[in-house]
Amino acid sequence: MNDKTIIKGKIRIVSPVHIGGAQEKHALKGLDYVVNKGTVYFLDENKLIAHFGIDKYSNALALGKLEELCGSINLTEYSKKVISDISGEIGTDIKINIKNSLSNKPIIPGSSLKGALRSVFVNKLGGAKIEYDWNNRPKTVEPFGSIAEDINRFMIVADTEFNQCSFVNTKTFNLRFGQPDFKGGWKHELRGGTNDQFHSSGFTFPHEVIAQNDFGDLHLVFNTKSLQNTKNTRDPKILKINNQIESIYYGSQQQVFEIIQNYSAKFIEKELAFFRKFEANQSGEIITFYGNLLIENKKMPIIRLGLGSGFHSMTGDPYDSHDIDAIDRRGKYNGKDSAKSRKIAFRGSGDDLRLMPLGFIQLITDEYYDEYFKEKHEEKLKRIEQAEKSKKIAETQKQEEIKKANENRIKVEAEAIEMAKIKAEEALQPKMVEISILKKAKWVDAVVVGQNGKMLKFKPFISGFEEKVFEISYSAGMPLDTVIQVMCMSPNGKCYNSKGLRK
Repeated sequence: MNDKTIIKGKIRIVSPVHIGGAQEKHALKGLDYVVNKGTVYFLDENKLIAHFGIDKYSNALALGKLEELCGSINLTEYSKKVISDISGEIGTDIKINIKNSLSNKPIIPGSSLKGALRSVFVNKLGGAKIEYDWNNRPKTVEPFGSIAEDINRFMIVADTEFNQCSFVNTKTFNLRFGQPDFKGGWKHELRGGTNDQFHSSGFTFPHEVIAQNDFGDLHLVFNTKSLQNTKNTRDPKILKINNQIESIYYGSQQQVFEIIQNYSAKFIEKELAFFRKFEANQSGEIITFYGNLLIENKKMPIIRLGLGSGFHSMTGDPYDSHDIDAIDRRGKYNGKDSAKSRKIAFRGSGDDLRLMPLGFIQLITDEYYDEYFKEKHEEKLKRIEQAEKSKKIAETQKQEEIKKANENRIKVEAEAIEMAKIKAEEALQPKMVEISILKKAKWVDAVVVGQNGKMLKFKPFISGFEEKVFEISYSAGMPLDTVIQVMCMSPNGKCYNSKGLRK
């Protein structure tokens, strides 16, 4: 017997998948991004600080006026990412998908896929049971028992990294009271806001998702050796193991895939029945999606996880129907809990509006991938790679342009400072004037050439008089070659008369 059963292949994203990270990593409007004419700009904090300064930037954040602050700049140039295809109303935050911290690429954590697979295997074993304690209180008992008994600890699922994220908006399909039965509708407000018509505003929540038709590696291991060792202990807890679960752990990849396909076919049929019964505006799009999903599931297994997978996906879905016959906080059917709402992604508007449930992936073999998807996917990856290269080249060119512009600006500023300095120095130099303009008294430049007792001796900068020495009263005296101004006049343009003191 082999020590391990290994299942390998690819995971294909069939409908948008969102697996959220920590709450503090969600993007907040007015902090991480601003919206202008339906386009979302994820801002580059470093660039904004460099442009506006830390004080002005911090004050705008504190006062909630970042959008106002950014009104004067080209938002594209100050953004890390620009998204223009999020349909509908963009609210106060955008839920961000969990990513690989090193590559910053989106991932499906192994724990998420393991949880989805566990739900399938719970279903194969008949689903969770309701038992009652000695006080007649209900208690859910899963076929795998407690954590210590759960042999799914021997199932190892690797994280799967994908290549690209996109953004979608989501709306809640919700049942409402009608006559004579419940009716389908769309939720537009937190309380009491469900009606028949779909609107792209009101109670919408944008999400970053793993893009449709992206592919990542599937790696799933059943540790059969550990399972066998546990069985050999003859611990009574291992009575939870039976032939059903052994067929999963010891089965081939094809057999495991068939188990998932059988589960998903029933699940999809029940969802189809739900949307056919509780129709509303635009629900035909969802019915078409589920119809196509049934076809895909026959080719390779479909499974659901992440946001929107809902109550039925997480409980092993042991019910014969997803119908609703009562609502008491949540939906009920034959006295059991049943989901009355669904999270639906939407894109586009008008005739181009497209709706689909979230969270569906397809597990496929390497051979199936090679035959049907590899060529197109590799072309897509090349386009992504080329786009990234072009983006980096453009960014590098932009940085070079900014650097050059800054250098030019510094050079121009330095030249302007030097020119201003020269002009200031020139302004301090004495200027020669014609005697003809001195018919009325004017200030005239002069240079000190000596002292005669209480009289200051100077030569004026007047054409024809520049070598003549004159005197004015200034007993304090001045150093030789000091440039001064004296009030001068020549009424007839021939003689010279000085008045006043140094200016």
